[in-house]
Amino acid sequence: VLGQLASGVKTHVEKGRKFVSNAHKRTRDAAADAGTEAHKAIESYILGDVIRSSDLGELAGASFDNFLDFERELKPTWEASELTVYNPTAKYAGTLDFIADIPALGEGLTLGDIKTGKGVYPEVALQLAAYRFAEFATTAHNNEKVDMPETERAVVLHLRPDSWALVPVQA
Repeated sequence: VLGQLASGVKTHVEKGRKFVSNAHKRTRDAAADAGTEAHKAIESYILGDVIRSSDLGELAGASFDNFLDFERELKPTWEASELTVYNPTAKYAGTLDFIADIPALGEGLTLGDIKTGKGVYPEVALQLAAYRFAEFATTAHNNEKVDMPETERAVVLHLRPDSWALVPVQA
């Protein structure tokens, strides 16, 4: 009987240890899910759907509210959202988050990526450069092949639950 009790305690201790040691993964996964939810809401909004932050999870809703603050302040005119771009010569493809005319940044179109993580990392410059110099794009609804729009600059719209920042990127 004592042996069975001891093995039961050991099992519970091991379960508790695993639960505690995996806490960072649960936090990371929740943040990733909130970022995905915010991205989808922003894409739908740009494409004309009515989105309410109250219909989103807490973190995604807060990031979406900050997106709306960015939009109110800088007044972008949206040209594209979730545009799939291709470069057959260099053998890559990807999906950019947006192209917009943002008069506060100067003349010409701005290519942008939305990030909801803790920071904006240097590697994003490679990602945005690849998008900027793609050879063509396809439209979302009918997969029509179009020339890649020429953009003057690249930015990251960094959305956090409590703030937003527009980060210029040399791409």
